[in-house]
Amino acid sequence: MFDRVQIVMTLVTGGVVLLVLPLSARASEPPPTAVVRVVLTDGDTLQASRVRPASFDMIAVEIPDSKIRYLSPNRIRAVLDSRGVDRTAAVLKHRQTVPSRDDLEANGREGPRRLPALTWRGRPLAETRSFMITEFGVLERIDDYPYLGGDSRIAISFDLGWMKNISERGAVGFSGYALVSDPTTRMGIRGRYRRWLSRKTSIDISPGVLLSGEDSGIEYDPPGFVLGATLNAGDLVALTVDAEYARNLDLVHDTPPLQWEKRTDVAWRAGAKLGSGLGLLGTAGLFGLVLAIGLSGGFE
Repeated sequence: MFDRVQIVMTLVTGGVVLLVLPLSARASEPPPTAVVRVVLTDGDTLQASRVRPASFDMIAVEIPDSKIRYLSPNRIRAVLDSRGVDRTAAVLKHRQTVPSRDDLEANGREGPRRLPALTWRGRPLAETRSFMITEFGVLERIDDYPYLGGDSRIAISFDLGWMKNISERGAVGFSGYALVSDPTTRMGIRGRYRRWLSRKTSIDISPGVLLSGEDSGIEYDPPGFVLGATLNAGDLVALTVDAEYARNLDLVHDTPPLQWEKRTDVAWRAGAKLGSGLGLLGTAGLFGLVLAIGLSGGFE
């Protein structure tokens, strides 16, 4: 159990470091000023810091309070830049960015807004160059555990990593991976490919290598392999299915000379994951529970 506590502590520490990176980067950016007017077809006018094209033929209107509204082109009647010049055709037809006065003063010319290098939540290339992976999952083993000691089917999984958008529809990256359950512990690394279906919806394919682990009913023989498929319904909640291939050594003769028999096991697990801040929060909550139990002597 001590090894599993160490796993949780390591993951939480890494998650806190990843949390600080985008927050510090965002804090260094100057607050935007509303200098662009977006006149809507229903008569409303939005005061924006920038208006730019987004994925899937949408228009991103950046509001000064750091919120972003995504509008279809048919909802926009006019876009007026900081000088009052009509830039509607430039935005809707030519897919240009209408910069703020701050951009004009800094660059001396009009140009597209530089994308953030790293963001907390996953978004397509139109909004960020790269983003973090922080996932906390609860999975259930679908098939039976073939060895003694597998009383529980429930497992907790953790993924901490990074992905980079390589096209409008695709992103690649990696994540550290850990899984903890009553009979099983696994640690490894996954490669990840994400296919964007919309601005927030995506599918992840994540093959990985399991570098270490243990089983209560048999001797685990690394490396093992895992393959996951995840449907991200937004950036906070996801549904996932994992297949894990494990090699094991079974002691069939416990007196010298010892004799071991090689065995293999394919485990199927399905469940749900929390991502972004919720994923880190779930990890921290579990860590707090484990720490409280440990301090109370529950593991003795």
